Amino acid sequence: MPKIIVATFISLFLLGCNSLPEKLQIAEKVELLPFDEVGDMDLEPTNVQALWGGVIANTANFTDRTQIEIIYFPLNDQGRPQINQESLGRFRIYVGDFIDPFVYRPGRMVTVLGTLGLREKGYVGHYPYDYTVLHSLELHLWTDKQPLPMPPQIEQYLQSPPTFSYQ
Repeated sequence: MPKIIVATFISLFLLGCNSLPEKLQIAEKVELLPFDEVGDMDLEPTNVQALWGGVIANTANFTDRTQIEIIYFPLNDQGRPQINQESLGRFRIYVGDFIDPFVYRPGRMVTVLGTLGLREKGYVGHYPYDYTVLHSLELHLWTDKQPLPMPPQIEQYLQSPPTFSYQ
């Protein structure tokens, strides 16, 4: 009998280690849209759901929502972005509330469960880019790892000229 109890606890422990965070879990019958299948599809806003993640590239607040630009990475079994894999591109998510850009700063990892929105045109630097859009239903910020170092943005160098001192 004690062996059965021990085996049950071990099974439950291992099951808990291989699951998504609770707020990202979905019903079994819901089909999720894979990032690599979106490609050049003509997308209309639908109730199609996706579970994607990656590394934050930028966070911008507007009067009625927050836009977060994500560098996509495939997810592991726990829903964590696998940053050791190759990225397949970028996407944007919209959250209906204020999101603090310091907390959701570049380099932090997130996973989002959302519904598909209209594709948007934007830029990565000066390069034109078509973003796939998700409207966030749930957003999970991964906190147990250090943020990835992100390269400086060109805008920070254009804000103020360098100062020189002569002695």
